Amino acid sequence: MDENINPGSRWMVLVTMFIVTATTSTFLIAPAPLIGAILRATPGLSAGQVVLMTMTSFNIFAAVSAILGGILIDKFGVMKFYIGGSIIIGAGALLTPFIGSSSWGIIFIRGLQGIGTGPIMVAILPIAARYFPVKLRSLIIVLQGLAVASGVALGLIVMPGIFQATQSWQTAMAWLAPISIPGLISSIFVALGQKQPEEEKADIKTSFRQDIITALSNPVTWVVIACLALHAWFYQAFNDLIPNYLNAAPPVGSGYDQNIAGMLMSIASWITICGGFAGVLIAERFLRGNARPVVLSGFISGAICILLISAPAMAANHMIMGICVCGIGFFSAFIGPQALGHIAKYYPEQITGTIGGLTGISIFAGIAGPTVNAAAVQNSGGFQMPLVIMAGVAVMGALAAFFLKPVKAVQQ
Repeated sequence: MDENINPGSRWMVLVTMFIVTATTSTFLIAPAPLIGAILRATPGLSAGQVVLMTMTSFNIFAAVSAILGGILIDKFGVMKFYIGGSIIIGAGALLTPFIGSSSWGIIFIRGLQGIGTGPIMVAILPIAARYFPVKLRSLIIVLQGLAVASGVALGLIVMPGIFQATQSWQTAMAWLAPISIPGLISSIFVALGQKQPEEEKADIKTSFRQDIITALSNPVTWVVIACLALHAWFYQAFNDLIPNYLNAAPPVGSGYDQNIAGMLMSIASWITICGGFAGVLIAERFLRGNARPVVLSGFISGAICILLISAPAMAANHMIMGICVCGIGFFSAFIGPQALGHIAKYYPEQITGTIGGLTGISIFAGIAGPTVNAAAVQNSGGFQMPLVIMAGVAVMGALAAFFLKPVKAVQQ
């Protein structure tokens, strides 16, 4: 952490991070409530094709840009990417009425927005490392998770209303563009107040290459990335599979009413945020910042809960089902902030963007989870096989977390 940073600047950066991340997440989810409208406006396309164009393409481009953008963040700074990302994402929304009627137009727009999003998501690591003391860095990452959840909730709430007002999904997307302005203004304001001494830039340039080589040759780096990738696979598969499992009639599924199932998943999503804060409290208050027991318990608890609800006798008990679904959300949140926090705590500040960019691999894993689940459901005709696969992924995550060795804390 740079000791010369003014505390007011530190918290201004945090507010900017929250606004920009929440805005980005709103754009990420914006097409989801409009899938039906997009289907009606693009005859000949299936629901799967529309999801591929609007959601999957976004995630693929976000993953690639996160990996490449992390390197550039270390070179040019976070705020330039906040500014550029906000402009690109807003511009993509404004283009929707003009080219959003074609399949390739939709893919281009969502790809453009994904490119703007990827670096924004990994920028939290340089922010945490540069502006905040070691003991607060995992907490800052949890706050980014809260920003993501807030942005997603906002998108799911406002987009149906905007569509009702406009009666056009393309126009509704364009109307969303102005929400990128507050984050853009805040980022410009912070950027104008930042100036790095030339001698500091020279020192960073000299040590950057050696620091990267050292980090990439450290097996723990790849343990962290494996934990994040397996967590993304597990958690995205959970969000995709469990609602369908809850809704399906017995003996295939649990036979929940659709509204009750949706409410349970909504509760679980907010409990996930609580789990993130709890994980930080446990690690920092009782384990002296040691992430390994927290990440390990997150994976093991997830595997146990999945195996419990895969058993028909357990699935039939609504209380056990509710506890397990919420438990998966709660304990899964132990994993991401602690694994990312490990990078922010123990790696040189000037390479946290580059190493954080590698976590873009987890976005690909997050795409793979629901894809494998869908194939498993289709091939087996039920949910038992994909649930067992999910439990297996969690066990693999626990095995990886076992090698997440504690590191002597850096100077605060």
